Amino acid sequence: MNNQLISIFHFYKPFLKWSVIINLLFVLLKTPDVILVLIVKFLLLLFTYYIIIETKGKQKLTFYKILGISDIKLFLVVYVIDAIITFIFLKLIIYLFA
Repeated sequence: MNNQLISIFHFYKPFLKWSVIINLLFVLLKTPDVILVLIVKFLLLLFTYYIIIETKGKQKLTFYKILGISDIKLFLVVYVIDAIITFIFLKLIIYLFA
């Protein structure tokens, strides 16, 4: 289980940069509504999942399958991690600048 979680965090690492950019974009647009941000991120994650499954990116997911992590589990855990980070980030921004 520990190896799986470390592997999932490794998979999430490139998404973190884009997550922060999306968070900042919503803050700059003055619409830091957490629910709206999470819906947008979920839709973007679904789009990313579709792109990976339909391209050669699916081969990269083989490593995670060997570790016992299904595609759905991988993306759902990534979404949960991202949702937690987004929630903390936006609440902190709202608290600091309110």
